[in-house]
Amino acid sequence: MKVEEKKVYSFKLLTGDELVAHVISVNADSYEVEKPVLVLMTQEGLQFVPALLTADMEGNQLLPKSAIALIGPPREDVDSMHLTARSGIQTPSKQILT
Repeated sequence: MKVEEKKVYSFKLLTGDELVAHVISVNADSYEVEKPVLVLMTQEGLQFVPALLTADMEGNQLLPKSAIALIGPPREDVDSMHLTARSGIQTPSKQILT
């Protein structure tokens, strides 16, 4: 799978953590990502927490390719949740109007 710039991806890290991030640029040995979040399963469902609790998340971070086990496009609901977490923009859920 080719990772493209300016798209959101789900990353399974070698540690077992799952991360969702917006890829800014692709480098030879890393991905430059914006506001990465870890995915947690709670009683209320999926929840996001900042990937770096002590870092200034206004800048971009580097995610080494050597730390990644799997990469894939996120589910539609996860992509929407990530957009909301990243920008505050809420996308309406799809409904069939009758």
